[in-house]
Amino acid sequence: LPTDVKIENRKEFILKQLNELYPPLTQNIVIKLNEQQLPTYKDCQIHYYGLPSIGDYPTVWLPLENKGLLNIKQAFYQGLNHKKKHYPLPWSPPLCTLYKPINEHLSIIENHHVLMRSSRIKAPINRYDTNMLLNLYFYIDSTIDEQLPIEEFGQRLRSVGEKRENLLPEWIVHLLSSLYWRINGHLPHAIDCGLKAHEIIIKNKVYKQWSDLTLVNLANILYLWGKYEDALDLTEQAYSINSHEPTT
Repeated sequence: LPTDVKIENRKEFILKQLNELYPPLTQNIVIKLNEQQLPTYKDCQIHYYGLPSIGDYPTVWLPLENKGLLNIKQAFYQGLNHKKKHYPLPWSPPLCTLYKPINEHLSIIENHHVLMRSSRIKAPINRYDTNMLLNLYFYIDSTIDEQLPIEEFGQRLRSVGEKRENLLPEWIVHLLSSLYWRINGHLPHAIDCGLKAHEIIIKNKVYKQWSDLTLVNLANILYLWGKYEDALDLTEQAYSINSHEPTT
């Protein structure tokens, strides 16, 4: 069972929400390039070595800060009452479908059979997305400690998730849990948490406009799995929601 964590009654955690860094464009903008500033054909011949193969591109994470959510890390400190800096054992991982199963009739699942339960349970469990570790640190811990087991991060996510009504919106907890499983290399759990985050965000009138967050995350998981066409399709859907996001 997860470690019991008490909520501070004296100071309730409030999620800060500011303006988006890259809001969707309201009108088409024509950008004029100065041809004199572009590299010459000779420069391209010297410096261009060709594109990487399809599986050699790095994965990405669409930051929540781009949507104006800036104090998520505080939910893991201000909102939880810790007697010590770290959680005591035992640690339990965040299982996003433990209490609420995924709606298997979501359009994203019906349009991408690779996301069906019978398919996603066959995803690799050792495809580690280690270059995302710093992103997880950014949301959960204030210092980077290479000796800190990532399993403790899983416990923090689970504890915050079980207190989500007082801390973070449920879809954010599931999205960060999906990132946790990406780093751990367990793609079935990463997909489950990613789908649960997407299922919740598209039902919310306030956050639905940010569903490109969940789509980009799922696209990266499918990319790690080698399902490139499905990953590209989800990325294009995210781009149609907000074509102004640099990460997308």
